Amino acid sequence: MNWKTEITEISNNVYTLTMIHKLGPRIEKTGTDIEILKKEAIADSIIIEKDIDKKTNHNRVDGSPHN
Repeated sequence: MNWKTEITEISNNVYTLTMIHKLGPRIEKTGTDIEILKKEAIADSIIIEKDIDKKTNHNRVDGSPHN
C-alpha cells in the first residue's frame, strides 16, 4: 500500500482526512462528511499515482514499468 490514511475529528463533527504517500506527496481534506472526504481523497490519490508513474517510468531507459 502506497498511502497511509489518518482521520482526525478536529471539532464537533468536523474531520480532517490526511493521506500521505510513501514517496512524500500529501493530500488533506477537511469537512463534515467523512464519506465525501474519502471519495475526494481517493480521486486525488489516483491522479497523483498516475503522475508518479508517469515521472518514474519516464526516467527508465528501457521504458519498462517499475516494480
